[in-house]
Amino acid sequence: MKKINYMEVFFAPIIIIMLVFFLLKMSPFGTGSFWYIDLPSQLMMFYNHFYDSFYGSESLLYSWNYGMGMNFWATFCYYLSSPLSFIILMFPRTWIPQMVVVIWLVKLGLASLTMSLMLKRIIKTKALVNSIFSVSYSLIAFSLTYSFLPMWIDGVYLLPLLIYSIYSILYDDKYKLFLATLTILFISNFYIAYIVGIFIFLYFSMELYILAFSKKEVIKKYKQFFVSVFLATCFAAFIILPTYLQVKSNNYENNEYNLMGFSMSPFELYSKFFNGTTVIQNLSIYAGLIVLLLVPIYFFNKKYSLKERLANLSLLIFLLVSILFNLLNYIWHIFEIPNGAFYRFGFVISFYLILLSAKSFIALNEKVLPKLTIVYFITSSILFFLYKTDSLVFYKTKFILNAILLTGMFALLVWLILKPKYQKLLISVLFIFVIGDLFLNAYYTLRNYREVSFDTSWYDKNNPDYDTMFKWLNKNKSGFYRTKPDMELVSSENESLRYNYKGMSSYTSTGNGELNQYLASIGYAANTRTIAMKNGIFISDSLFSFKYDVTKKNRDARIYKKVNQIGDLNLYENKLSLPLGYMVKKEQFEANEQETWIEKQNNLLGRNSENQPYYKQENLKPNFENLNYDKTNQKYQIIDMNKPAFLTYQLKIKDVAEFLVEMNSDDYVTAEHFYKMTINGKKIDFNKLELMNLANLGVFENQEITLKIDLINEAQSIYKPQFYTLNYSLVNKQVNKIKKQSLYNVSYNNKMLKGTIDVTSSDEVLFLSIPYDKNWQIKVNNVKVDGDKMGGFIGVPLKKGKHLIELNYRPMVIYVSSLFSFMMLVIYLMLLVFMNRKTNN
Repeated sequence: MKKINYMEVFFAPIIIIMLVFFLLKMSPFGTGSFWYIDLPSQLMMFYNHFYDSFYGSESLLYSWNYGMGMNFWATFCYYLSSPLSFIILMFPRTWIPQMVVVIWLVKLGLASLTMSLMLKRIIKTKALVNSIFSVSYSLIAFSLTYSFLPMWIDGVYLLPLLIYSIYSILYDDKYKLFLATLTILFISNFYIAYIVGIFIFLYFSMELYILAFSKKEVIKKYKQFFVSVFLATCFAAFIILPTYLQVKSNNYENNEYNLMGFSMSPFELYSKFFNGTTVIQNLSIYAGLIVLLLVPIYFFNKKYSLKERLANLSLLIFLLVSILFNLLNYIWHIFEIPNGAFYRFGFVISFYLILLSAKSFIALNEKVLPKLTIVYFITSSILFFLYKTDSLVFYKTKFILNAILLTGMFALLVWLILKPKYQKLLISVLFIFVIGDLFLNAYYTLRNYREVSFDTSWYDKNNPDYDTMFKWLNKNKSGFYRTKPDMELVSSENESLRYNYKGMSSYTSTGNGELNQYLASIGYAANTRTIAMKNGIFISDSLFSFKYDVTKKNRDARIYKKVNQIGDLNLYENKLSLPLGYMVKKEQFEANEQETWIEKQNNLLGRNSENQPYYKQENLKPNFENLNYDKTNQKYQIIDMNKPAFLTYQLKIKDVAEFLVEMNSDDYVTAEHFYKMTINGKKIDFNKLELMNLANLGVFENQEITLKIDLINEAQSIYKPQFYTLNYSLVNKQVNKIKKQSLYNVSYNNKMLKGTIDVTSSDEVLFLSIPYDKNWQIKVNNVKVDGDKMGGFIGVPLKKGKHLIELNYRPMVIYVSSLFSFMMLVIYLMLLVFMNRKTNN
């Protein structure tokens, strides 16, 4: 029989996916993509920073560019630490979107290759039969569904190699391949390594039970297994420990999740074994229709001992029940409720089904033919029954007929293959049918993602002007400052990593959860994983050193200075922005949950000499026409739809102030369509902050204004709006006061920051708008001091006088774990050399 061609095995799934790309007009054959959620907004942006860490001035340890400053090592370890990530570095930075796809395709090819090697070792498959099951594994639904999270696919291609290496322990007492592969997996993605580790342990224990080793041998095998796990954990400690501590420092729990409940019905689970039923970000276990026939037959084939079949059946049942039972699902996910992307262990089930199918196929004989007929009859009966009784969309006429027909064709082929006359030809036909089945599933799955993914033009939607603006800013403006682009320009919360500007927004599972929660408490759109700055809140933006705005709009010259214009993009300097550090009273940053966002913002800036609020709620009473006011719902309802309906408000503005409106959520979303606003008869295009349903109606100075809100375009009602003013004159006076005690002569890089400050007050604390991180080592006049946490930031108690402030980033967990990993590797290699010499002597 023809030998296995491993190059063909590797490239087969890649060619199949490229054909799917061609038919779906996906890049490089069109503008479509599977750039869905995390792939564009996380992976691509993180890879830009990864690239700049090698070819630019950025660092893998810390970045000022997102989340206002964050440890990047945990992000690198969680998302990018696969050895294949280094493919990115071989090509220009502008090719990163394409290279991310290439990395995913290479992983599919490797999954096919490692499965081929494993099958040949374990069950001695040859040539075409080997290819059938190897390619099937590379194109399982999990690998397609989570193409937008390619860091998880490392577990897919390394799993067969780990199973392969397990047999080296079982039969040859050789553990080194297992150790090396496990170490690579731990380094590639510790999260998936945990999932694979559970399965590997269960599988290894099952094989020990089946092979019936003596007690002494079992202890020896387990010793090799666990010593390898221990060593691999040690070698990868520099990845595992920092990442685990960072991820677990944030609370992602869902209190509404019933651990003792069930996630789905068995019928819904059963539907996932059929082509085209994989739902976006959900259970992905499809491994080909052929497994529906071959796996049941395996359990009837007496070529395998009853003990082996029962052991495998027990493991399979446990895996399937893990999907249904929430508690087991919870355990598989490191004792955490998944935030989307459910059933992340689905690939181990697909792997196991394919392995059992391959064992079933090579043991086919005429005695199991009646069982094949029975299995097909039972499958068809179940489908027909569910067609009559179940409400799932899958169990409808079109899907059922296709499933019964296709399963029948596979059953017929398997039945005919047992006839020796045309066996080689029929195996080739079966290969074509399997490839066709996998191709269809890939087509359906990727089509679903194409429909909800970004077009490839998204990556450069604002360029080249956008990129040019940030390059100009970085080149021409020195010192420490942060930059805020308008929300309409921002492509992703992490885009600051790509364009190298210091921003607030971030979206990552390895973020600073405590900082995020503090920012949420003062009004920003933030949760444990995400900060979305939106269009910002002026006072806190200024306090946090957001000095420059990139926008297509015009800014008021009293507050902003225009610095540059490139195309239709404008760059403005916020005249009221504060430096990185300044003296404040500590209580200014102690958030009170009972306070409104206005009170919190006013407290941040501190009390002014006039003892007046910066943000002030204006209790305006309207005059209205053709409207009834419902006090219960606080809503104005149109009386006659054929007559004009409007509200008018009058307000006297003192000093220089911004006029803001807060609307009901429903009104806010549709405001541009249903409401026309004019001030003193002039139509205004109000700017939404996208925070707290606030919109900026303009800046006014010492004048009376009349706001008119017309209900247009068949609007039927409007909820009572709330109005606020922000007194820029007061803000300006307070900012100038604060600047008198602020950092100057600031120098910094990705590992340190220095500055000088002259302190004239003894009852204040130096506030640094640097997110609190215990890894910052703080020195005042070269003496190490402890910093305080002020909100989510760093505070440093100072006495009167001139002080040199120095911060050095010392991530001791990373340093210690890296040293530990290195020393363990050295010790291990030295022991190997010693043992080899001892053996040779």
